Amino acid sequence: TATASNCGSVATITGNPQNMVIGALSGISYPAFSAALAPVALFGLVAVVVIIRIVYRAEFARTVQLTPEVSRGRMHKGQVLKAVVVCIGLAIAFFAGVPVAKAALIGGAILLLTRAIKPERIYREIDGPLLFMFAGLFVVVAGAEKTLLSPDMIASAKNLGLDDVWRLSGFTAVLSNIMSNVPAVLALRPFIPGLE
Repeated sequence: TATASNCGSVATITGNPQNMVIGALSGISYPAFSAALAPVALFGLVAVVVIIRIVYRAEFARTVQLTPEVSRGRMHKGQVLKAVVVCIGLAIAFFAGVPVAKAALIGGAILLLTRAIKPERIYREIDGPLLFMFAGLFVVVAGAEKTLLSPDMIASAKNLGLDDVWRLSGFTAVLSNIMSNVPAVLALRPFIPGLE
């Protein structure tokens, strides 16, 4: 399910951190981003299903009836309804052109102001180390950009042929696997304007 989720997250600006960085830096609209990348996400999902079916074909051939253990938690119907309404409102706001950060802050504020759950329980779910890691990542990449990247080095990206979409895509894929997606997007950011 994690792989399928990663494939699906490609389709929207809010799907994953690197998409948010690309959306913020490029100024591309939410609908235009989704229209361009929804086919890619769909292809990825189909590929995941096909690969899993081939690799685990012996598992699918079994006739044993599996009974999963499901732990039923307590559900706050009012909170669930409110979350659904806010999510639908956010989707409408995103596609209507409301800035992503503004819409997300308003949606989060509505959820927090009308809460029926103690704030401490919500705060416990926040992944602090992950937030610090991203904050540090932005600082390190910005520092490297200021100290290491000269205008000549940025201009040399054209000499590598990165103004070709396919070559840039291949380079990005390799870089993303070496240093992860978000740092790769941040590292490539200074080079992109010079390629237009």
